Amino acid sequence: MNTDLHGAVGNNTIYGYAEIIRNVLMPLNVNEEFQKKYGAVKKRFMIDSPHWKLAARLTINKGTLLVEGIEKFPDELFLKSKLQCDASVEIPSLDLLLFVSGYISLIGLMIRVLKGTIKIRGFFNLITLMKLSTIYKKANH
Repeated sequence: MNTDLHGAVGNNTIYGYAEIIRNVLMPLNVNEEFQKKYGAVKKRFMIDSPHWKLAARLTINKGTLLVEGIEKFPDELFLKSKLQCDASVEIPSLDLLLFVSGYISLIGLMIRVLKGTIKIRGFFNLITLMKLSTIYKKANH
């Protein structure tokens, strides 16, 4: 699979929510701390927003982060793709961007989970994704 720094796969382009996620997280591919901590990790996450046609599937494979856009329709194929991931989160795009940029704390995120605004599957695997945001914040603040 041929990928560039921005996570585009082959000649395919991604758009919408998946592109937002890609643009925010792809700089981690050149971050030394990320490569050190995740050099032996193989995990896959689905990040979905109810307002977009594409979800983002993040794959961490031996210190490399890849973001792919996954069509949400038909439902059966999307569910199958979601179940192949270690964890999934359905989160509005604004909440995700506010969390990654540090404007919402982990406690604020948990309050949204309790309210049902954010839905999580595979919570303990999702901790890896939360740690990614910590590395991102260190590198960009």
